[in-house]
Amino acid sequence: MAKYYFIFIVIIFFNCTKPKKIKALNLKYNNSLIIKGETHFNNIAQLTFSGENAEAYFSPEVKN
Repeated sequence: MAKYYFIFIVIIFFNCTKPKKIKALNLKYNNSLIIKGETHFNNIAQLTFSGENAEAYFSPEVKN
């Protein structure tokens, strides 16, 4: 029974420590879909690569 208490205390100890900060990756990519100076489509992404069908969804919210 003491073995289970020890394991429980060790688990609690490691769960109570501060988590390490994860650094965000600063990846720069070339988005060939956006032309320089374009203001309306500044957050565009290509979802399919097979070619023939295309759909676009626009959100009226400025937050996105």
